[in-house]
Amino acid sequence: MTIKAPPRAILYMMISGLCFAIVHAAVKAIPRIPAHEIVVARAIISLVLTWLALRKVGISPWGQNRPMLVFRGVAGTAALLLYFHTIQTMPLATAVTVQYLHPILTVILASFFLREPARLGQWFCFAISFVGVILVKGFDTRIAPLDLGLGVASAGCSAIAYNLIRALRDEDPALVVMFYLPLVSFVVVGHGPPFTSLCPKESSGRSCW
Repeated sequence: MTIKAPPRAILYMMISGLCFAIVHAAVKAIPRIPAHEIVVARAIISLVLTWLALRKVGISPWGQNRPMLVFRGVAGTAALLLYFHTIQTMPLATAVTVQYLHPILTVILASFFLREPARLGQWFCFAISFVGVILVKGFDTRIAPLDLGLGVASAGCSAIAYNLIRALRDEDPALVVMFYLPLVSFVVVGHGPPFTSLCPKESSGRSCW
């Protein structure tokens, strides 16, 4: 079954893409801050904003299908950690190119689990994209095999997260699905002293906090 996206959804996706581009540049601009600390900072801001939005519309943040919501949060958190790491260790354009394997992986998973196969023309475009990623690795000698593998793993985690979002569309509101990503990110990554990279320890071992 082919589902046609309404114009408003396409507009939202374009705006989302622009916001992600700003995030990519910001993460690249702060290499001294580890990826996990950036994820925690993002989680705190997102938690506050989504919680306020949920309160405004009077929706409980805990949702109905909690196991799947948590799984979506875990997949999204893993994707963020790996992606932010590759942005900091690889050339920005290359890291973004590798990450954008996730539409291909998303469609493959959706074909099996959501029964939403892509059209033949879309598969052709995906194949060209995949060849492009291979060429990028072949021509860019600055990319370590480990970083490339982490980038592909990030794309895979993103694909899982997007399929879970789609699967939850009839069970939980979008705001609840959004809430669980920063919630799980904060629980999983937010333990320990926060933002120590912004305030290195002195020679005496004391932190400047």
